[in-house]
Amino acid sequence: MAKSDGWRHPRPIVKRIIIEGNLELQSPAHFGSGDTEPLSPIDMLLLRDPLTGAPLLPGASIAGALRNYLRTRQFGYHKKQTGLAEKLFGGDKGSDHGNQSSLIIHDSIATNYNIEVRDSVRINAKTRTAEDGAVFNIEVLSAGTIFPLKMELLIEQGTESDLLLALKTALTGLANGDIHLGMRKNRGLGHVKITKWQIWEYDMTKSTDMLAWLSRGRNFATNNIQPAQDLDVLTKTPMPDARDYFQLTAIFNLNGSILIGGGADPDGSGADDVHLHGWFLNNGKLEAIPIIPGSSFAGVIRHRAQKIVNTLFDGQPLAETLVNKMFGSDKGTGNNKLIASRIWVSDTKITGGKSVVQNRIAIDRFTGGAHDTALFSEAALFSENDARLTLNLRLINPDDAEIGLLLHVLKDLWTGDLAIGSDSSIGRGRLQGREATLLWYGNGAEKGKWVIKTANGELTFEPPTTPGELEQFAAKLNEKGGATQ
Repeated sequence: MAKSDGWRHPRPIVKRIIIEGNLELQSPAHFGSGDTEPLSPIDMLLLRDPLTGAPLLPGASIAGALRNYLRTRQFGYHKKQTGLAEKLFGGDKGSDHGNQSSLIIHDSIATNYNIEVRDSVRINAKTRTAEDGAVFNIEVLSAGTIFPLKMELLIEQGTESDLLLALKTALTGLANGDIHLGMRKNRGLGHVKITKWQIWEYDMTKSTDMLAWLSRGRNFATNNIQPAQDLDVLTKTPMPDARDYFQLTAIFNLNGSILIGGGADPDGSGADDVHLHGWFLNNGKLEAIPIIPGSSFAGVIRHRAQKIVNTLFDGQPLAETLVNKMFGSDKGTGNNKLIASRIWVSDTKITGGKSVVQNRIAIDRFTGGAHDTALFSEAALFSENDARLTLNLRLINPDDAEIGLLLHVLKDLWTGDLAIGSDSSIGRGRLQGREATLLWYGNGAEKGKWVIKTANGELTFEPPTTPGELEQFAAKLNEKGGATQ
């Protein structure tokens, strides 16, 4: 029989493994279809189950994320080799691996969910105002939302070891938070984690196991196989990690106040503009916590990075190219393709701050008096009780010059020269660095680690970190731009 007719042969299934767990959102997430409702006030709606109206997470979305994670773990970011991902999820039509997935993932409907609406805007780097047509809002599910997860692995004869290694690697990525789901994953949304694993294994060559699988959930006497809760039950073989990334984790104090508008008013202050809050689980209860969204942090960091390279490279075309290759670009024209961002920035919680309402008024510059109807109030977040926040940023497939650019931006954030949010002209949004850990990971090992701290007003480097080790990255950036130190 011709190879193209291979799909006609039935699959000899020798084992079935059923996995269940609770997929819990660790950050807000958006699972949408991309469709818009003509009369809806929301630009980007959540995907909902047509029967219950509850938010829906399609199994195809989970499968796509797991497939991409597997390929990345095995070969590195943005590589197209064929490997374990194709063995688990099937290959393209006509490939040696066939086109049928060995893993069945069910759609999931959310439980105990809360929906937020976030306002978003793209800022023009030159005018510092909103881009035309770039103001929109988006529905997101709050952190703590749970999706019951169910999947089934079908194992054919002779494929067990590869499939179990692939499955365990993918599930481990869900368990440890390495996999993000939904839209805007690079900007803080879609951080998930699996809890309460349950794994059942059925040997389809044994009549007792086959009956147990057939009677699953029907309380028959044969349904007596107990689930395992440790992923090691699948396999203990580790999978090498081929990813290459630079991780920056920096802790800051809030120096003064900050205001990033948008969202609801959780304190009922009645102010016209309230600092953005996100909903998170705290001891089993939803609690509104002030945040800096990943998109805001990424936008500010990108703008400062562009300013730095424009200065160092004296306006050379390479300056914009370098930033676009790091942060992405949607300006593709002709043969120029759109560029995906290689920078991942998480949502950042602010702890210890206090919301204070201030009344303000706009002044007419000609008369020196108040503008008519220009009285407004703002509920900014002020530093109190050692208010602090942690920036988590990852650059994938970095080079020395790109790391050097991020270190320049970190210095400006650290010293308060770079502000976050609105009203920076009146001193809001300034940060003060406390501690930063820089980790470069590649080829399954740690390529470098550096720790910086502020102690008694002085910058210190935790041994064996030295300033010279980090200066080499800045030197590489200067070399790329043809600048001299």
